[in-house]
Amino acid sequence: MKINNLIIGTLLTTTILTSTTFAIQTPQTTTYATQSSVTVKPTIGQTVAQTATSFSDVQTNHWAYDAVMKAVSLEMFSGTSTPVNGVGTFAPDKTMTRGEFVTVVMRVVAPDSIQENPTSDWWSGALEGALDIGILDRGDLDNSDLSKNMTRQEMAFVLANAMEYTGEKLDTNISKSRIPDYKTIGNKYQEGVLVAYSNGLLEGTNSKGTFNPQGVLNRAEGATVLVRLADAADRVDVKSDAE
Repeated sequence: MKINNLIIGTLLTTTILTSTTFAIQTPQTTTYATQSSVTVKPTIGQTVAQTATSFSDVQTNHWAYDAVMKAVSLEMFSGTSTPVNGVGTFAPDKTMTRGEFVTVVMRVVAPDSIQENPTSDWWSGALEGALDIGILDRGDLDNSDLSKNMTRQEMAFVLANAMEYTGEKLDTNISKSRIPDYKTIGNKYQEGVLVAYSNGLLEGTNSKGTFNPQGVLNRAEGATVLVRLADAADRVDVKSDAE
């Protein structure tokens, strides 16, 4: 699996990722084969990559621990600081921009479609690739303005389009009533939200299934849904309303 130009923004290192085996059990006993060599890629100005074995702000009891560690081991994300004695930071609550999210989506589903940056915007190569293969249309996301923060409804929209591009069967087998704030979702994004819920990419922000469509996506949430996009084994087990 080829992962191009590691996130975020200024991180421009190209790597080839070999196969990785994960023994996914419970958060307390999960074993990651590559956890001992999680690499924090250098930003501009650094010449030597440091390694992190853990993140001080994502402990084993953090709700997104498994997803964060897997996303980092798959080199979708990197840490946000130089590790000290193997311990770095991930900044799980830091917001994600549209450019960051779209770039990682493209690295997961269509890395070879990412173009050499045609403009000064670091994410423009991923944007042009997404436009070419139909994950986005030019008018989406405020006429392709990827500098803004990614909202949760925009996230679901892009995820659904990415799933469609990969040829996955897009189920919409849950009722709108399962999402208490469904009516607050923008009309353009409602189908994508249903697809994301129905296919196990999302499960809401609380036990009631509330979606919070206008909420801004953070790095922990982004890591979680992107790992689910990349590996169906990590998706939520969804009980269809038709069952």
